[in-house]
Amino acid sequence: MYSVDIETLGLESNAVILSAAIIHFDLEKDAFVTFEELIQRSLTVKISVMPQVAGPKGRQIDKSTVDWWGKQSPEARKTSFETSSTDLMPQDAIVLLRDYIETYSNDEDIFWARGGFDQMILDSFCRSFKQLPLAKYWQWRDFRTAIDLLAGNKAIDKTAQATIPGFDVSKVTKHVPSHDAAYDLLQLLSRKEPF
Repeated sequence: MYSVDIETLGLESNAVILSAAIIHFDLEKDAFVTFEELIQRSLTVKISVMPQVAGPKGRQIDKSTVDWWGKQSPEARKTSFETSSTDLMPQDAIVLLRDYIETYSNDEDIFWARGGFDQMILDSFCRSFKQLPLAKYWQWRDFRTAIDLLAGNKAIDKTAQATIPGFDVSKVTKHVPSHDAAYDLLQLLSRKEPF
């Protein structure tokens, strides 16, 4: 299984992707994994914006999302928003993500994300660069729904953030994709109740 998170410059399927993180996990073996261990095993790619917007069918940038990035933490902006000389070409980012998946892959893999947003944009992103999506539509699952069901709506706020006993949430920098992917995964793993 994989936990996936992306950061974008918009809310539509054709939005520019700034960065993406993926973390492989095993529900049985990783029952007691730490946040730090998940971050260490994650892969984060930061993607160059200009090749995504080039041409008449280029991916889109939403001004309100750009403005929103200006209000995020310095670490989140550095990880995703600010241009760097090490930003990857889109095709290279797709190859790295696919290589990471293939390291652990089997045909029954499940990909977890927070809602359908990441799946929709990642699929469109891959197709924009004439690549197959990273996963089939039926392989995706939603963290929010699983966390809500497993917690029975107890200890969850309106954004589906579950309380994790003993976890220091200040370790999580929101909108750093590896942090978001790891935190969502820990919330899922911390739920003990069956569906």
